[in-house]
Amino acid sequence: MKIVCLAVGSGHTASVTSVAWSQLTTSFVVSGAEDKCVKVWDIPASAVAAKKNESAAAPAALHCRRTEIAHDKDINSVAVSPNDRLLATASQDKTARLYATEGLALTGVMRGHRRGVWSVTFSPVDQIAATCSADCTVRLWSITDASCVKTFEGHDSSVLRVAFLCRGMQLLTCSADGLLKLWSVKTNECVQTYSEHEAKVWALAVRADQRLFVSGGADSSLLVWRDVSEEEARVDAEATALRVSQEQALSNLVQQRQWLRALKLAIKLKRPFRCLQILKELRRDGGNETSQLSDILTQLRDDQVEDLLQFVVEWNTNSKHCHEAQLVLNLLLRLRPPEAWLKMSNCRTLIEGLLPYTERHFERMNRMLQSISFIDYTASCLKITSRQAPGPAALTEYPDEDLFTDAKPVLRPAFAAQQTANAEDDTKVEEDAEEKDAEKNESDPGDDAHLEDALPADEDGDRRRMPRSVASRYRDLRQRPRVILDVHEEEQLAERGAAPAEEQALWDPLDAWSAERGRSGVFDVEELVEVLREEGMEDLCVLRLPEDHAYVGHMVLATARSHQHMLATAQFVKKLYKRKRLSSDPVPRIEGRTSKEWIAMDMVNIALHLFDRRAREHYDVDGLWAVGPRYDEKSQQEEEDNLLNLNPLAEFTPNTPLLERDLNGK
Repeated sequence: MKIVCLAVGSGHTASVTSVAWSQLTTSFVVSGAEDKCVKVWDIPASAVAAKKNESAAAPAALHCRRTEIAHDKDINSVAVSPNDRLLATASQDKTARLYATEGLALTGVMRGHRRGVWSVTFSPVDQIAATCSADCTVRLWSITDASCVKTFEGHDSSVLRVAFLCRGMQLLTCSADGLLKLWSVKTNECVQTYSEHEAKVWALAVRADQRLFVSGGADSSLLVWRDVSEEEARVDAEATALRVSQEQALSNLVQQRQWLRALKLAIKLKRPFRCLQILKELRRDGGNETSQLSDILTQLRDDQVEDLLQFVVEWNTNSKHCHEAQLVLNLLLRLRPPEAWLKMSNCRTLIEGLLPYTERHFERMNRMLQSISFIDYTASCLKITSRQAPGPAALTEYPDEDLFTDAKPVLRPAFAAQQTANAEDDTKVEEDAEEKDAEKNESDPGDDAHLEDALPADEDGDRRRMPRSVASRYRDLRQRPRVILDVHEEEQLAERGAAPAEEQALWDPLDAWSAERGRSGVFDVEELVEVLREEGMEDLCVLRLPEDHAYVGHMVLATARSHQHMLATAQFVKKLYKRKRLSSDPVPRIEGRTSKEWIAMDMVNIALHLFDRRAREHYDVDGLWAVGPRYDEKSQQEEEDNLLNLNPLAEFTPNTPLLERDLNGK
């Protein structure tokens, strides 16, 4: 191959930085230089049609058709559109410009880059131009109005060249850090990055069919690249078809219950969940699952066993699948000798992955066994009895008749007062209901038919008849709460000589406190604090208020665990107050009954405030009354409407001791 010079064009006054051929013909060429000018040169027909015997002739002179000062700074790149009607220039003045080929008339200026533009090119199919700049971005422009359509960001250094691939669907860029990036025009995302170059990549050329392109860089190397998209797509399609056929074969093997072949195929396809399903199907298949699974595991190769153990480690992390994992692990430990385990390359990793979760499952099973044992023991010690009806009861052969007894309800302190107040009314209602039931049983024996049908039959096949007294007590058992006593509790009651449960009266929690009125009021502070402590209130605080501004003598603050706890405690304190008060003492009201944060009660000599924990910290009532308003920011703020001064501490100095004592021990 021999190359000769056919023509020479002279006219630029500085270095020529870029040239571009016509896309449709060989009649002209465009050049740009550092002299800020763009020139269109006509190629003489004689130079193009030169023969071999004329190779020694002197080069012809190129005729400059048109010259235009295109930019304010050096021109870095020029390009000709596919239809030869437009040419584009890129310059260091941060702009790219569009000119008409005939006459070099300016048709548009593409502004938007923050630094110099290194390269410009046209899309082969769309009315789009692409530019790349030293601001590390690539932009797409509409050649109709010179507006920016898309921006690509991802390079960390100057982007030096840009080119279109795949009929304008992809962009190829190279940068000063030696990287080549492939972009998707549709998604604005970088598809792939290539880092074979070790220095700046200055040159990029794409073949006409876009199957090959060449890159050249400052590392003195040229790299030729080939498009393998179609080959990879074909390989992916073949792999997908193979995977679908294998999945179908696996489903057929499971349907045919060929567990060994199905398990091997699932291991080969790296399907841990599919292997788990096969093991579960094997367990549900019936028969001796341990022997079947042992036969399958003995026929696996060493590499298949290692893959299966990897799946076991994954299954073991979930409590739902740990049973299958532990079963496989147990059988493998029994079937394989220690030497085979030591030969595994990842034996240590497998053990480290299995140990923590196995210990956790073992502890969980131990807790479950302990709970089951406790339930069995409790059930064996239970004995249920019921109240005997008035008068002598008829003897019966019903084996569980002695298990029915009266129940003494277990009352919580805060709620006991309310139940005790209505105990007499409830007793009367229950006695009336029992009398009506007894009359109904005497008149209509059919109501207890379903109870008699549930009785066991004797040796002769006749069903034992249940007395009406037992049937009435059975209905009473369903309607009333019961206390279940075990054998040890009944023995302790018998040793102490205590009355049976049906003879014991309901315990009233108000009886635990004195019914006498206090000295300073219905409640003395000490007694009220003890009541609150017994009710489980926390963070108790007692404040003695100054005499000249006090509307009460003391203020008691307490924190409840919940809204129910707070309301029940307030109701209990009010009931105890009503029992202790005289006729001249007013009955306090529960202020804020519907509030879930703060309940207050005015008991003449004591102001009781019950909070939940969040409201106690938010309002900080004890801190405010302890230090006074001088140190409170909200109290120091000016108020527009201050007609009434209701602050009891307005003239109180912080040196006066307010906190009498902390009765909660804090």
